[in-house]
Parts: sequence; structure tokens; C-alpha cells
Amino acid sequence: AAVPEEKAGGWGFAFTPAAAGRYRIFADFTPRATGKELYASADFMVAGAAEAKAATLQPSAAKPWSADVSGHEFHLSAEPLPIAARQPFTADLSVDGKPAPAGTGLVLFDPAATGLVNLRGSADRPGHFALTIPDSGPYVAWAVVPLEGRDLYAPFALTVAP
Repeated sequence: AAVPEEKAGGWGFAFTPAAAGRYRIFADFTPRATGKELYASADFMVAGAAEAKAATLQPSAAKPWSADVSGHEFHLSAEPLPIAARQPFTADLSVDGKPAPAGTGLVLFDPAATGLVNLRGSADRPGHFALTIPDSGPYVAWAVVPLEGRDLYAPFALTVAP
């Protein structure tokens, strides 16, 4: 989590890279002057003996769109299926068989991790998201769910049809 720094307008966070290689950090912020949410990103290299290969999500054939994180089972469903480029759809997230709690978010990254969509559910349906993805291809969706006093992150591999 980001925390304010002593310098006005500055924010800091702690990050320990898992391996050498290229990393991309995204920031989501809302300037007071405009009141509009903005995103920024920065790439940086971590030196080391050998660069790690980027992880690839391998969905389970038995439990597609499911993830087990810290003893909790996350499940993402979508309608209509298949998800198609430029066609609106809804996604619903459940945790341990119940609707996701308040404060839940869903972040989608495009195949090159050059852009993202950061969604928040509504107050009455925090795990319900309506969206349209512009291009076909593989995407990674990360559910961000506040549980047990911390945020848990559950990854899902999505394929968007043309």
C-alpha cells in the first residue's frame, strides 16, 4: 500500500522484486485540482545474475476462473460467454462461495501490460463489474479483495474472442 511521504504530494511504497528483469509499476491517483482519476506507469530494470521468465497463468481445466489464495477460493464468472472484443459483458466475483466484500476491485492488464482497467464494484454489489474490452487476445485480471485486514490478490487468465 502506498503511504504519504513527508514531501507534499509525494507517495512511497515498499517493493521487493522476486528476480532480476524488467518491471512495470502502475500508479492510480486523483488530483484534487481535476477530481479525475489518472494512471501513470514506469518501467525499471532489476540487475541480477539471471532474469526470470514472466509467469504465465495456466488455468485449471477442472476449475477455470478459480484461484486459491491464502486459504480462500476465488471464483470469477462472466456473462455472456464467450467474452468478445467490443461487446459489453458483466463479471461477478465470489470468495468462498459468497459475493465479494465491499472494497473489492478488478484490474485487467492487456497482453503487453501497457495498459490497464481498474474497476470497483458498486456499494450494493461490490463484486459485480460491467465492462467492454476493445481488443481480442489474452488478458490477466487480478481481483483485489480486502479480507482479514489486508488485500488479497487473485489472478485470472481471460481470453477475449475477436
